[in-house]
Amino acid sequence: MKKLKLGVLFSVLSLTIMSCSSDDPDSLTTANITKSIDENAADGTIVATVSGTSNAGNVSFSILNQTPAGAMTINAATGELTVADATIFDFETNPEITAEVQVSTENLIENSSVIINLNDIDDIEFLLSTSKNTYKNASDGNWVAITVAEYNNLEDKLNEVSRAGASEAEFNSTTASQEGGSSSFTVSKNNSGQLISKSVSPSKTATTTIPNGGYLIAFKYEVNPYGGAITDAKVKQSSTSNYSGFANIGGSLPSHTSTDADTFYFVLKGNTTATTAVGHMAFYKSSSNSTLFKRISGTSYYYSGSDSNILGSGAFDGGGTGIVWLQQGLCTTQKQW
Repeated sequence: MKKLKLGVLFSVLSLTIMSCSSDDPDSLTTANITKSIDENAADGTIVATVSGTSNAGNVSFSILNQTPAGAMTINAATGELTVADATIFDFETNPEITAEVQVSTENLIENSSVIINLNDIDDIEFLLSTSKNTYKNASDGNWVAITVAEYNNLEDKLNEVSRAGASEAEFNSTTASQEGGSSSFTVSKNNSGQLISKSVSPSKTATTTIPNGGYLIAFKYEVNPYGGAITDAKVKQSSTSNYSGFANIGGSLPSHTSTDADTFYFVLKGNTTATTAVGHMAFYKSSSNSTLFKRISGTSYYYSGSDSNILGSGAFDGGGTGIVWLQQGLCTTQKQW
């Protein structure tokens, strides 16, 4: 009789346990995400993974909305968020990127809030390639030699970039380049007819002044070093006029040489000196090398026969033929380093 009672008891317990298990409610859980990543993440970079756990079948994921639109895409099966548009992951433009993600099963829905904070990094260093390590190891205020490809990449990829000095059209003019003599002097382009208050035209060809609040970040010029090293070339900036109020920006350009006329390219690390009005660029060259110019109608320049921050107030135009020195700076109104 006892054996029978025990058997009945075990059967009742088993039925009770099975009944409780089958009566468990369907559940779906997820979690909000807040994390930080460096800006400039490439397309396809994994940003975060949204979680989703359920006892009611497969879980799927979809983005309900995001700001800015189109920043990320999500793997519907895994919840993995990846970069869809790398240009959006720019700290200066979008320091925070957010998304609302729907996590669902056939019958259940939960939402996950995603906040991605971008870390500000040195965009110039990020965009350099050949010269990256030299730039990284340089002190703030030093110029670093770079390649033409790096110069062009900075112009193309940094925000709000414009040109100061000779325009690209003047650099690329079919007019023959001429040598300007081997003595020391400082020159500035007479760009009084090309003043601007804010960058930048999409073509970037007409701008020859520094915008108000602009930072010089890169420089190129054409010179014939005659095989000797150039060690005392200086870039200058003024917020006063195109012939006065200049001051050196950074130290001297690093030593550079060539056996023939060549174009040299440089980037300035850590510039903290923005113009306080529409600005102008000047350039000082030491002796024993010859910077190049082109005779282009309507152009002129200001001049001093020494390393000077005040130039003569009368503009020279080469006797009416026009003269533009082949010297150009890149500048931006947005500090990205």
